Amino acid sequence: MPTNQHIRSIPPINSHVWAFSIGGLVRHPLILSYADLLRQPSVTLPVNVICTDRRSLDSAHYTGVPLSALFDLVELREGAQFVTMHAYDGYTSVLRLDDLREQAYIAYAIDGQPLTHEQGAPARLVIPGRYGYKMPKWITRLEATEQAISGTWEKRGFDRDGQLNAVVEITHHETLADGQVRLHGFAYSPT
Repeated sequence: MPTNQHIRSIPPINSHVWAFSIGGLVRHPLILSYADLLRQPSVTLPVNVICTDRRSLDSAHYTGVPLSALFDLVELREGAQFVTMHAYDGYTSVLRLDDLREQAYIAYAIDGQPLTHEQGAPARLVIPGRYGYKMPKWITRLEATEQAISGTWEKRGFDRDGQLNAVVEITHHETLADGQVRLHGFAYSPT
C-alpha cells in the first residue's frame, strides 16, 4: 500500500479486491468487501464538501452506510474515544468517536451514481459540517483508539476537529458601468 503523504495521482483501486475494516479497540473486528458494503442499510444525505483552501465547494447527495450501524456491529471497547481514518494512499485523519458516531457514513454513491475514482471510489468517508480533509477518499480502515494521533493535515497545524463554520469566498469581482462593484463567489453555513 502506498505511504506517501501527498496525492500525486488517483490510486488505482479495483472494487472487486478492495476491503474496508474497523479494528483497534473493538470486540469484533470487521472486514467488508465492496459487495458487503452495498448490502448494508444505507442513507442518502445532502452534504457540502469544502476544501481547506476554500477554492472548491461540492454540494451533492451522498449515499452510504452510517458508521453508527457499523460501530454497533464491532462493539467498541471501553476507552475508545478517537478514530483514526486510513486511506489507500497513506492519508490519515482523526476525529472523536462521538463525532463520527453521530453523523458520519461510508459513502459509495453521489447523486445516485457510483463514486468515480476521482471522487474517492470505491468508498469515502462523508461527515456533514466538516472540512474536506476530514473526509478521506479511498477509505480502507478505521482504528478505534484511546488517544488521538495527528493525521496528515493535523501534523501541518490544521484543526483536529475540522469543524466547518460559516465560509464566504469571493472568487472574482466586476465593476459595473455605474461604478458599483459586483462580487461573485459563494457563502456556506452549516446551520
